Amino acid sequence: MTPRAIRIHCTFCGDDDVGRAREDVVPLWLARKLAFVAETNHPGTAPSYVNYGYENLAEFQKDEPSSSSPSGAIPAAYKLPEVCIECNGGWMSRLEQAARLLIVGLMEGRSKRLTPCDQLVLSTWMTKTCLTYDASRDPRYIPEEIGSRQFFEQGYPLVASHVVIGFDSDHHPEGSFAHSRMLVNATHELPRDKTAVLIGFQFDQLIFQACINIVEGTDDDVITGLGIPLTSARYEQIWPTKSKFDWPSEDAKIRRHPERW
Repeated sequence: MTPRAIRIHCTFCGDDDVGRAREDVVPLWLARKLAFVAETNHPGTAPSYVNYGYENLAEFQKDEPSSSSPSGAIPAAYKLPEVCIECNGGWMSRLEQAARLLIVGLMEGRSKRLTPCDQLVLSTWMTKTCLTYDASRDPRYIPEEIGSRQFFEQGYPLVASHVVIGFDSDHHPEGSFAHSRMLVNATHELPRDKTAVLIGFQFDQLIFQACINIVEGTDDDVITGLGIPLTSARYEQIWPTKSKFDWPSEDAKIRRHPERW
């Protein structure tokens, strides 16, 4: 007899009493690609998956984590249980397929002219990954009503957010994966008011960073640049999208950056 599917409330579509699908925060295709790179460069050595902890924005910007620890045998260990079968097998699956066509080449450092459409696909994938990653951690920083539900309803990255893509010229591909999440202040006048979440992922040479607003009413320009390196040669903004650009830039390819993020 087939066991009855676990019934849940879906954090994306909001439907109740629906069958649960165990969505992977880091998709299996990407985990397998990292493992392949690790085995190719270091036969017999497993990939390195590390969680970096930051206590403040200065630590994050300088890449000086207060703590670090292994995150598990594979990055797919991060799972979000409150995703329904229909979301997982529908729009999420289609988004993964579209992003996969871009990310594999970018992770290998291949040059690519990123059009506004490419930027939209990548930033939408990054937003989905940020929201599932945040929901898989305790405590959850991004409320469902202004995060996963709003993202599902509008179908594109959250309006009051910024996403950048980066190239780490100092990193030799070895199948590594680093990730981090932290709360930050959007205003200096309210130092204890945590109003945005910074989330970063690095897949070998490919870096994604996102700054997601979590307080309704905060002006979009207030959160611009909160740890997001919009003026660095090694990073390019992909949300809000802009005109097409070549990635990585010639300046980003120069090995002169001591920092990871």
